[in-house]
Amino acid sequence: MKTQAEKTFNTIRAILVIALTFGVSSSIWAMNHNNDHPNGHNMHMMSEHKAMQKTVIAEVKRVQLHNGKITLKHGKLDELDMPPMTMSFSTDDPTMLEGLKRGDQVRFRSDSKMKLLEIQKTND
Repeated sequence: MKTQAEKTFNTIRAILVIALTFGVSSSIWAMNHNNDHPNGHNMHMMSEHKAMQKTVIAEVKRVQLHNGKITLKHGKLDELDMPPMTMSFSTDDPTMLEGLKRGDQVRFRSDSKMKLLEIQKTND
């Protein structure tokens, strides 16, 4: 005959097993079924696609060589679904920013994490 403590322990263990099973199952279901962006884009495809963004024309507002950042006033970033705005981008290679100054017109490409993939001054 089981004691009350053993019955309580077994009940709690059964509840935990059911809860964990449901939690893991729902997480797996969510990973497999909720990859769609509200705009109808598959999120896996978006992250790959965002790294292939077309070049965009922008005006340099600020260059910070010491920390590899540049602030750009850019046009619409279609692939990133962003309207025109002024924002900062970073780079792991600050030499990409050498020779750029406030007011320069540039063409650039970035990834979805606002890291510059390439930047070049345009002919004025």
